[in-house]
Amino acid sequence: MKLSLCLEMLFTDLPFVERLDVASRLGYGAIEFWDWRDKDLPALSGAAARLGLTVAAMSGNRRHALIDRAAVAGLMEEMDQVFEAAAQLNCRRIMMLSDVLNDDGSAAPAQPHSAKEKTESMVENLLALALRAEAGGFTLLLEPLNTVLDHRGCFLNDSGSGVEIVRRVDSPSVRLLYDIYHMSMMGEDVLKAIETNLEWIGYLHVADLPGRHQPRPIQVAANSGELAADASTFNEMPEVWNSPHVKYVPAAAFHTADSAIRVASAAFAPMASSAMFPPVL
Repeated sequence: MKLSLCLEMLFTDLPFVERLDVASRLGYGAIEFWDWRDKDLPALSGAAARLGLTVAAMSGNRRHALIDRAAVAGLMEEMDQVFEAAAQLNCRRIMMLSDVLNDDGSAAPAQPHSAKEKTESMVENLLALALRAEAGGFTLLLEPLNTVLDHRGCFLNDSGSGVEIVRRVDSPSVRLLYDIYHMSMMGEDVLKAIETNLEWIGYLHVADLPGRHQPRPIQVAANSGELAADASTFNEMPEVWNSPHVKYVPAAAFHTADSAIRVASAAFAPMASSAMFPPVL
């Protein structure tokens, strides 16, 4: 498996493109980030190519919610722009959220629809987007977020509902992004949830709980036992933690190694290095 760094909140004292150089020097082969609009895409693409880095994932809908039926036209237009930007970076995975997020991470105000109506809107919107994603060779990764601390008011806050939406869309271009930190915060039995739904999961994020820092041995849920994610087990990871540039390691910083999620390594073909996204690189 491959390890990917989320450079959005790592090495934050450096200009964004220079963060790729640090990631490469530390031995990583992939990076990801959030919004593309504040990035110099030609410079980012050139740096990634020069350093041999893969852009593993980037954010998709930042301005239009999947739950909002009134925003369909805007959502489709936004995602066409996202696909175009992703193609420039040869990035094939797009992270999708149920809601638009405010600057503080909370969900922006949305139309007062019922939970059923919001779910139906998500299914309908992802069905439409799946056709565009498949045509462009992209995978949409639907990510549930925690609402107890970081993303208050966000509609999709459990993996079971996310899996059910992905099942209903029934497209190889739509998969669940399972974030171990977020789902642990919501009280899920993480290992059981991953093992049960692995066929629908296309990507994983991991961070420590509590604190959302670098992974280490932690109790991820009441009944799931210990998550073996000692930082020393990850290739080059200690160098990252000791780097003077590291201020904060978010949940999206690492795609879990086989030492962190044993059930995942059994289901996916072995890949170089340590973290996880499907073997299409």
